Amino acid sequence: MTLEQQEQDIFHFINERQERIYQHLLLVGDGPAYFYKDACLLMISQQITSTTHLVSHLLREIESALRAVLETYIDRSERLGVKKSNQKHKMIILGILKGLEISDTEPVAKAWLSLADSKEYGLASRAHRDALARPRPVNQEFRKLWDQMEEILDFVLEKYRSRYLETHKQIDDMLTREIPTSADSAALRNTIPNNQVTLGYFFERLSSPAWLTPLNEAGYFRYPPEPERNLDEGTVGFPYWPASEYLSRMAALDPEVVLNIIVEIPRTDNVRVHNDMFNAAISMPAKHAVIIANKELEWIRANDSIFLVNDSLSQLVVQLAVGGHLEMALNYSKELLAIVQTNNADQPKTKLGTWEYERFLNAIIPDLLSVSDLKFVEILCGALESAIKLSGFNQPLDSPEDYSYIWQRKIDNEKPPHRIRNILVSAIKESIDQLIMLNIMPIDEIVTFLDSKQYNIFRRLSLYTVYKHTDKNTKLADRYLTNKIYFDTTAYRAEYNQLAAKFFGQLSPDQQGKILAWIDEGLSVDKVITTLASGIGNTPSSEQVKRYIDNWMIQRLSPFHHALPSEWINRYEMLVEINCYNKEVEEEEDGVWIGPTSPKELVELDTMTIENLIDFLLTWKPVKDWRSPTPEGLGMHLSTLIEEKYEQFAEKANLFKKTGINPTYVRSVLLGFRKAVDAGKVFK
Repeated sequence: MTLEQQEQDIFHFINERQERIYQHLLLVGDGPAYFYKDACLLMISQQITSTTHLVSHLLREIESALRAVLETYIDRSERLGVKKSNQKHKMIILGILKGLEISDTEPVAKAWLSLADSKEYGLASRAHRDALARPRPVNQEFRKLWDQMEEILDFVLEKYRSRYLETHKQIDDMLTREIPTSADSAALRNTIPNNQVTLGYFFERLSSPAWLTPLNEAGYFRYPPEPERNLDEGTVGFPYWPASEYLSRMAALDPEVVLNIIVEIPRTDNVRVHNDMFNAAISMPAKHAVIIANKELEWIRANDSIFLVNDSLSQLVVQLAVGGHLEMALNYSKELLAIVQTNNADQPKTKLGTWEYERFLNAIIPDLLSVSDLKFVEILCGALESAIKLSGFNQPLDSPEDYSYIWQRKIDNEKPPHRIRNILVSAIKESIDQLIMLNIMPIDEIVTFLDSKQYNIFRRLSLYTVYKHTDKNTKLADRYLTNKIYFDTTAYRAEYNQLAAKFFGQLSPDQQGKILAWIDEGLSVDKVITTLASGIGNTPSSEQVKRYIDNWMIQRLSPFHHALPSEWINRYEMLVEINCYNKEVEEEEDGVWIGPTSPKELVELDTMTIENLIDFLLTWKPVKDWRSPTPEGLGMHLSTLIEEKYEQFAEKANLFKKTGINPTYVRSVLLGFRKAVDAGKVFK
């Protein structure tokens, strides 16, 4: 026997009215019915000291649920201008009474309205405690309130039940019409309450497009419900429109008529209505869908935030693209993938949320690329360029610097941070892969296109593309490997090394010699001294400088050490042995970082809050091993991070005054700010 069955065996309502109220509340919902049953149980037993408070709270919930359901019988426009909550409460009750054809002079109506007016004796005040006083007792006054509430519930619920059954019987009769006429739609308009409950019941059961024209002539598709804004709570609701949901279901059965109706529907900000329009378009032939898409594009462009329609939008874009309407599909893609604005460098704002943005991309990429060559990739690149420009890096307008080596350490990263920039990089990479594998575009045209873009991330994508999609033909690999800009630029290091590891052995002796000569030239000693001094806070020793240069040389040779000429193999092995260099660590790090190492990568530090970062600086301790991370390595990452995010760190600079912070980190903080100032950046 279930607990519910046990309760039914134990508990009995004390009169027929209570039983009737309970059964009628079940038409409203299980919750209100059980609340009422519990309230009756409390009033019968009265074994709890706070009975009046608990019962008042239950009655308040029941009355609120009853209003929420019966509210569908009223004209919502009657209360749009009401701001005070008690006035709004009263207006809703008056609207319900009118909808149920109950005169506001009825004793029950007056009693219900008095609850909205009363502050001292209303349900809310009775549910709450009276400061620290004892709970209010179940006295004669409270019993009078209880009896009054039962009278209200009994009377109003009986009206609701009779209206509910009578109306639904009429609607069921109308639904049997196989060929409805204008007279039928007029009867629906004039003899049946046109509220959300009755219209929802009617439209949800319509399965024939035969009603489309009569309903349209009667004006049922002219007035989409607008969003409901609660000024007190700062919330917005989007009411369901049964008429538009019916249109979306009928679109496949009679697309021509549905299309003609939709194009005449007035503009609305109700996102649920727009979702129905998109679903209707998806169910139609592409020649009809593009007309609805063109109408809806105005709404897409006018809104900075799009939600609840992600799946239908991706399906529509695919349908348009493969149905011969590529331009419209690209227009939608451009609008939905655009960077709207940015309030922080980590996550530029888009019309779609981050998760929806990624889902939308994953859904449209395969089909869109099959018909769009580089046009869609151009949209992706444009969005990525905007995200970088608006990310607060504050570089000169024509600078290629994007700090992508921090936020996208490797192009083929299997689990990049879940940010718009990284999502776009992955989407561009996957799009290029598909264009090449399906022989839609040659690789040389693709990398030329990428190289024409402003930021470093695009040339990193070129390097990766050549690495992944070129095997025996080394012409493209030569173009990048023997270009000293790609050799020298730290931002390209991971992908350059990846390409060198694959193709160095296939280069001509002259080409190999060119790269090895660059390595043999080594680093500028003055530059190394400056770099080390900024990290460790004092002038480095000659041994430290030599070790730094040796490690740089090892890391440049390491990716292709297996293909080195014999004289260089001996030199490489000697450097590794002298410096106790761990090649496994180097392979794991892809040769991107040299010199003092950090216990956390830049991208890891970048994800921390400033407070968490400071806690890490206070608690992390280095171990005494030559190859282990050091405070100097962590400090160098810290100064780079502060140079990039100087405004955020400037606001919380005082936090670095905490006792116990290693002076190396304090020097790194100051160095980061100094670099920002030297670059012309302004902050408080």
